[in-house]
Amino acid sequence: AGAPPDVAVASEPVARGQWTPRTLGLPNTIINALVATAAGELFVGTRFDVFRSRDEGATWQPAGVDLMPRNIMALTLAPDGALFAGSNTGGIYVSRDGAENWTPVSGDAIAPDSAIEDRGKKKKVVYDQILPKAPVRELEVVEEDGKPVVYAGTDKGIFRSYDEGRVWEGPLKTTADGKLTVAKDAAAAPPDESAPPAGNAAQPAALPATAVVASVTLAQ
Repeated sequence: AGAPPDVAVASEPVARGQWTPRTLGLPNTIINALVATAAGELFVGTRFDVFRSRDEGATWQPAGVDLMPRNIMALTLAPDGALFAGSNTGGIYVSRDGAENWTPVSGDAIAPDSAIEDRGKKKKVVYDQILPKAPVRELEVVEEDGKPVVYAGTDKGIFRSYDEGRVWEGPLKTTADGKLTVAKDAAAAPPDESAPPAGNAAQPAALPATAVVASVTLAQ
């Protein structure tokens, strides 16, 4: 049946060998992501969706983002305590009540906003840019001018959203190894010149892929 998932809990400071396995209630699968709240709640992302523990990992309960289990590859907590989850198909979900309820903000469940562009005799429907249908392997949320900004590291680059995931900019410029550093509580940054302008959405298949999985680093 394979080895159990690897989750362990230790009190600080911790020395080698002072870890206690905490896997009761977790499926026998790989743990993709783990976050902890200030109140001590733990959340893990697995290929069978999100699981939550309120007793330091002694027991775990399902806290899935959808009725159908999703492969959750990334988790992060926003400065206001909101929990964001990213899936292997580009879907992003947010919960503001400790994973009791989830709202999809990006992915198949959300249709992009559209507008009619008048071009004289012709009119064209333009769509806001959506996140490409690619694994979301990393999520970070920072505050800029008091508002949350979401960064998503995907297999097709790093993308940024100023409205919690509905409209995206990107792929953003990164270092040669696919990394982007953003400051915590930074002043609002100017729009990235490499990002397509709003209303000119690039189709997911046309977005360039990075040579390595993109990642976001928060500067201290």
